[in-house]
This record gives sequence, C-alpha cells and structure tokens, in this order.
Amino acid sequence: MVYVRFGQDGYKVYDQLKQVIFSGDSNHESLFDYVAKDVSELTQLLEDYVARRMDISTFELKEYNEDYSEAIRIKNVLKNLHPYYNCSFNVRDTIINALGDYINLLLIQAQYERGTSTISFPIEYEWYKERFVELGIPFSTEEDITHFPDTPFLTPQAFEYFSRFNEAIGIAPTRRKESGYFEIKELDAYDNHEAFESVIETHNEIHRLLFWLLDQSNSLIGSLSIPQRLWIYQNVFKKNFVKKVTQRLALATPTLYEDKIKDDEIKKENAKEKLFSSLETLRWLHLEEQEILPEEGEAFEKVLELSSQYSSGGIYDEYEITDISQLLFLEILQIAKNKQQLGNKLTIKKCQYCNMYFIAPRSNALYCNRIVSGEDKPCSKIGAKRLHDTRINSSEAEKLYRTAYNRHYAYIRNAVSAEAMDRNERKFKDWQVEAKENIQEYDNGTIDFELLSNWMQNSSI
Repeated sequence: MVYVRFGQDGYKVYDQLKQVIFSGDSNHESLFDYVAKDVSELTQLLEDYVARRMDISTFELKEYNEDYSEAIRIKNVLKNLHPYYNCSFNVRDTIINALGDYINLLLIQAQYERGTSTISFPIEYEWYKERFVELGIPFSTEEDITHFPDTPFLTPQAFEYFSRFNEAIGIAPTRRKESGYFEIKELDAYDNHEAFESVIETHNEIHRLLFWLLDQSNSLIGSLSIPQRLWIYQNVFKKNFVKKVTQRLALATPTLYEDKIKDDEIKKENAKEKLFSSLETLRWLHLEEQEILPEEGEAFEKVLELSSQYSSGGIYDEYEITDISQLLFLEILQIAKNKQQLGNKLTIKKCQYCNMYFIAPRSNALYCNRIVSGEDKPCSKIGAKRLHDTRINSSEAEKLYRTAYNRHYAYIRNAVSAEAMDRNERKFKDWQVEAKENIQEYDNGTIDFELLSNWMQNSSI
C-alpha cells in the first residue's frame, strides 16, 4: 500500500513511513511511457517459470537449483514498466497475485480434462500451500526474509488463493458429482485465460482511457470536448469511469518536517516539543484576543523563524493506492481536470516520429522532446528529417519493386503454354511475398538500399 498526493506540478507517491518513493511531474512522461510499452512478454515468462519448477500436468514440484534468474527477469520487466514498481513490495504483490491466479487457472483447467488428469479432487490446503509457497519464494523481498525467517510470508496469500479456488469450483456437498469431481461455476469464464492477465488488462484499460479521454491526435475524436468523449466511451464500451480509491485529507507534507529543518539546535532530541510546550498561550488564541506573555516571547520568535521554512505546507488531498490502476486512473483524471480548468489549452498528442504521447507546447507541435533508443537528439530536432528520409527511401524502394514487378509480369504473359503460365504465376506470387518482406527489412534498417537493389534487379521466377 502506498499514498499519492497531487499538486499543480505533478504528484508524489510515498510509503506508510512518509518516505517519498517516486514522483511524477506535469509532463506525465511515466504515464505516457507506460502505455507505449509492451507487457505481453510477462505471460510467457511466468508460464515458463512455473513449467520449469512444477509439472503442470501432475502438479508435482520439480527439483531445481536456486537459480532465480527467471524470477529476476520478471521483476525487471515490471520495474521497467513504471516507477510504481520501484517499490519492491509492489513488484512482489503484483507477481504473487498473478501467480495465484495462474495456479488456480491450471487447477481449473485440470478439472476440465477429467479423463487425463491425475490429480485427486478436492485438494487439501497443505498440498496447495506447498506449491504456492515454493513457486512464490523467489519473488520475496529482503524484508520478507528478515521478518519471516521460519514461517513463509506467503502463507496468508496461499490461504486466500486456495479459498478463491474453492469458490471458483463451487465446492459444496450438494455439488459433488458421481465421478468425485466438483462442479465448476461458469465454465466458459475460465477458457482462454493466461498468466498476468490482470496486469495486461490494466495496461489495455489505461491506454484505452487515455486515448478516449485526452488524445487529440485522432481525426475522429480529437476536437471533441471531454464530456462528449466520456459519453461516447460509456456507450461504446458499456462501462463507466468508476474506480474505488480511499481518500484522506492531511495537514502535513508527505516528507517529515524534521528533514527540512536547518537549525541544528531544534534537531536535538525533544527540542521541538520543549519549544512548543513553552507556548501555552497559543492554545487559547482561537477563543479570545491574547498577547504573548513576556516569558514566551523568545520561544515565539523562534517558532516564527522556523515556520518560514515551510512555505510549501498546506492541506493535502491524499489517496490510498493498492494497485497501479488506481494511481494511473487518478493521474488521467487529474490531467482531465487541469485541461478543463485551462479551457482545453492543454494539448496531448502522439509524436509523429516515436508515436508516444506528449504534452504539446503548442497546438501545432508534431514532435516530442524524448530521445528515443538509437538516437542522440530529441524527436523535436530530428523527427521531421527522419520521416522525410524514410518517405524518400520508401519511394525509391517502391520504384525498384515496380520495375522488377513489370519485368516478371511480362515474362509470365509471354509463356509458351497455359501450363507454363500457371507454373510461372505461382512462382510470381511467391516472389511478391519475398519482395515485400525484403522491402520491410529495408524499412526496418535490417538491409541497406544497395542490397535491396541488387536483389530486385537479379531476382527471377
């Protein structure tokens, strides 16, 4: 669990000890980078991880050395996804939730395959916990190991997901079948599911929400107001923008006051408490006009001096965050509010070079200020030239293709027999496929223009 506080310059996320974990500025690049990233590899990574440590047919645990490289790779994918995952607990909880869902999915699928499954249902909790804990241990944090040296920290989560499994299969005496298996509620609901499905769906949901609410690049909805967009979205997807988040009001900054105090004397133990305890008059100022007593004068001057260091203090609107979807949902809504307050002057578009979202400094800006992989200058400096060069190169490639195409087509039409023409037409179709693959490789930079030109000129059918 973490907390987030929004302000005009962005937001700060901090833990229960009031320590700031990360922050986001008014450019919202963490959000825009998040929706641009590919999260699909998480599915295969977790499925491979489980399969190497447990037989997914018999559910017997396998012997393996303590090589946690696969677990580390899964963690790193999440950490690169968004600063939210800079907190080790957020990474751990996300993976453990995905692991629990996947184990349950495998068990439910095993019940589908009643003729081939070797598992005896119903399963016992200790059997379930052993597998859950063994698969989950590599994702533990250092704090978990420190605080739970003897008792696995995963025991509560194992019980929670065991309960979810029992609920999913509808365990009850009246539901027992003659075969000894149990009825699975809503069987079709478990078809075509995959590992890390919740993370992937959250990614899709946030991307979709950002597009429908804020993207001004799209020619169909770019000029619409936010209320118009919301109305269309709700009717297209048959859903409302609803996310339950606990809100709290605070009269203190997320960081500890003592971190900001420059006065060495006041940092000493109990110095602040002693200072304020000597100012009893302040407790009754709200009742009647009072004067500071002479003996309190020096202490009051010290308080005024120290208070000048807290110009950024005030009333803070904070939210309790238990998953990344809540944080990003709130961030998008904050952007929408700011956009409405500014009279729609806040422009969010996709960069025409890197295809990532950015807040445009001008309504006609086409390129962002990111420096994408493989470049040494921002898109705003090189985007126009790169796209111009790409169009020229594509045009030259198209000329090569058209010349070769006409040459081969003429050869087909001059065939000496119908049989030869049919044979040549089949070869010609194969050539077209290969030619387009080579052009794609050229566009991607895999082969250069000279190599493409030689192939087009010397290819035959």
